[in-house]
Amino acid sequence: MDAKKRCPNCGCICEADSVFCEECGASLEQTKPPVQNGENSWKNSAPPVTNAGGSKAASGNPKKVGFILLILLLAALLAVLVLLLVWNVGLRKEQTSAGQEALETAQVMTAEASQPALETTAEDTETHFQFVAKTTTAVTTRSAADDAETQALREAGNGASNIVNGGYAYFDGTYIYWSDSNGIYRVVSNSAEDAVRISAESAYYMNGVGDQLYFVDADRNNAICKMNVDGSGFEVVYDMYCYELTYDQDWLYFSRVNGDTHEICRMKPDGSQLAVLKACEEWYMNIYADRIYFCNFDDGLSLCAMNLDGSGLKTLYSGESSDICVAKDTIFFSADRTSRDLYRMNLDGSGVQKIHSGYARFTNYVDGMLCFADEKGTLYYCDTDGSGLQQRAANVTYPVIVDGVLYCEKESGFVESFSLIQ
Repeated sequence: MDAKKRCPNCGCICEADSVFCEECGASLEQTKPPVQNGENSWKNSAPPVTNAGGSKAASGNPKKVGFILLILLLAALLAVLVLLLVWNVGLRKEQTSAGQEALETAQVMTAEASQPALETTAEDTETHFQFVAKTTTAVTTRSAADDAETQALREAGNGASNIVNGGYAYFDGTYIYWSDSNGIYRVVSNSAEDAVRISAESAYYMNGVGDQLYFVDADRNNAICKMNVDGSGFEVVYDMYCYELTYDQDWLYFSRVNGDTHEICRMKPDGSQLAVLKACEEWYMNIYADRIYFCNFDDGLSLCAMNLDGSGLKTLYSGESSDICVAKDTIFFSADRTSRDLYRMNLDGSGVQKIHSGYARFTNYVDGMLCFADEKGTLYYCDTDGSGLQQRAANVTYPVIVDGVLYCEKESGFVESFSLIQ
């Protein structure tokens, strides 16, 4: 019996000399499935669609056709799923990016809203300095003595830039005082002892006058108050909304809100001899070498100076200014309310010079150094000519320097401290 051929397509038994299948017309020349890369690719190949003459379609084995169609359908579904997955991942990335951007924007807006707007309205400052009290203070070992400028600022009652930045900390040479919404605390300088709360009042713009502490009380609508340094003898000295209280040469200088008017005033510590020196909305008041330096918000934010009795008013810088810090016979200030580049000039307004290109706020001075924060709250310090710039801390607002230690309000609500003097 002659050898027979089996059709590789339909399985029909054909004569040995047949070239094409008598049943389906498929070629009988190849009796083995093709091999690609070592695998049987025929399993996934489609059956021939025409006979040898190309006259009619051949369906082949119905079961195989159904199987192949199922495979094709599954492949199509898989492709659709892959496309949907890629689209979904891209969408989630966009949503995540948008959500993160919204969160960062909300955080910035929240941080801005939580900070006191010293240059806007009096109402904005009323709830300032609401942060958690520390129970201990850092011990600072100082290797350098105060320079004459720092000592002079201390003897004046409190540093002028401390006052501008809120004055919520003060050093009288023995005790360090600071305040938060829970009260006023004090501790002996360079002591490991716990701080003691001496009062429940919420104080800022603190000044020492002899054995008494003068301050503006947020709990009493910013009235000027005083008490003994141990917390006894509390008394309201002047019951109007006041800010930037500064003691100098037996006078208390401050700004008050009188109806719709802001006024720079002075009076004796006992509340007598009250006088209005200048009717204007001022901020960043510094008293230095018998002159009052301030930003006049009623005159385009110009930087002005006048004598201690209000006479001799002079505009030193007519452009926008803020964050005044007067030290070392020099006025340091930020110019332009948007860029806030750091400048310096002489006390008479001459020699204007930019010393730092970039946002500078909360400028303060200690022992030959300036410190300031950028728009993100990163704290820097540098020499008075702007050189030697170094980063010190992050998320800082309203830095106050006492006894060589910088206190700063953190976004978390705590006050942190660290030494500026190595």
